[in-house]
Amino acid sequence: MKSFNFFIIIVITLQVTSCSNPPLANSNEPIASNQVHNLEVEDFNAKLLNSNGILLDVRTQDEISQGYISGASFINFYDESFTNKINFIQKDKPVFVYCKMGGRSAKAAQQLLDVGFKEVYNLNGGIQSWYNNGNSITQDSLVLPISQEFSLVEFESMINQSSLPNLICFQTKWCLPCKQMNPILSDISVSLKNDINIIKIDLDKNLAIAKQFNIESVPTFIGMTNSTEKWRRVGFTEKKYLVHLINQLKK
Repeated sequence: MKSFNFFIIIVITLQVTSCSNPPLANSNEPIASNQVHNLEVEDFNAKLLNSNGILLDVRTQDEISQGYISGASFINFYDESFTNKINFIQKDKPVFVYCKMGGRSAKAAQQLLDVGFKEVYNLNGGIQSWYNNGNSITQDSLVLPISQEFSLVEFESMINQSSLPNLICFQTKWCLPCKQMNPILSDISVSLKNDINIIKIDLDKNLAIAKQFNIESVPTFIGMTNSTEKWRRVGFTEKKYLVHLINQLKK
């Protein structure tokens, strides 16, 4: 009888313990908003591959230089402007966040919810767990050439002195879609050099200009003729469609 009672006690203890730790989110479960979904590597990767979401690395530059998950944007969690920067990520997309071991990313994920994101996923164990599970990491140059800091007067002068329509490109160095757009913009600047004047604006260095244009996320592209905004486009844009928009400025 004593051994039977001991078995009951063990069963009850296990049940109480399991109730105190809710299960991790699964990639096949319905999505609940306004809460952080903590995923193991396999579910994190599956969910990421099946969504048009944003992958966010919140480690330091030194850590990133040692390798990162392909497709990531980068905002250092310890950056004093971290909250301001995450506000320029598109809030209508799911965000997948990771760090080295999972601690910083868990805090960053909560901050993403606090500023208005609805669907946020955190990688348990961070990139260390990602690598230990046999997934690859990437190492390459992350430098994105962007223009310098401008005063409002200098910016207005650049717009007004051009006889061509202007394509204003608001970007940052930490934004992956911005980096992906750079070769497209370079190609357009050559092929349409007689049709468009391209001005790149580093949002982090030119907050006053970004405020003047009500920029809410990066990259943002604004087509202007005679100092008048004709259209704007947010997010990665295929070259063919961007050329189509530029051609509209010539009409």
